[in-house]
Amino acid sequence: MMADPRIFSHFQLVPVRPDRKTAGAAAAATTVLHAFGGFFCRAFRVHDFMLGRLNMRDYLRRVLILRADNPLFDGWSLAERQRHALDADGAPLPTVDGATPPAAYWLPVIPDSLGPTPGGHAGILPWPAGQLDPETLRPALGQRVAALLAIAQKDEISGLLANLWFDAGERFISARITGDIVAAFRAALERHDLLPRAGGAG
Repeated sequence: MMADPRIFSHFQLVPVRPDRKTAGAAAAATTVLHAFGGFFCRAFRVHDFMLGRLNMRDYLRRVLILRADNPLFDGWSLAERQRHALDADGAPLPTVDGATPPAAYWLPVIPDSLGPTPGGHAGILPWPAGQLDPETLRPALGQRVAALLAIAQKDEISGLLANLWFDAGERFISARITGDIVAAFRAALERHDLLPRAGGAG
């Protein structure tokens, strides 16, 4: 029903970046790392906030529209109609005058005070590639891993020899787990085009 142009009671808004030809999760930066990317990088959050703002503005201007003969617009003046007139695709229609039949053009349900403008990607922030280096997370991740290993040692490992073995290998185990997490973060950022791929590929 969302895609049926004859139904006006259902609308769905998803992130869209026309300049990158992406939509949905691929158009947002914070969707990386299973949608936890925003917790690690302010630039991701700012990008997605501004993208959502622009997407909503374009949606109100070009999609959430009704034919101008709808009773909702009975109180609109000719000047208001001329300012906000659109064609069926949501593009500005500058040729409306007093003789234009209301059924021949469309108007926004929620008019933008700046008036209609063509859609596109003007004002969208640059894609925040390179704004998060997963290596900067290594110290904090290492501390967390070490704390979890300490809990595991206390709860699951008993005996003097076991404790001595664990103490000797804890640093190696912690570094290995932390390294695997950082590598996984790096791979996820690369797949989302938020980090240059190793060797300059991609």
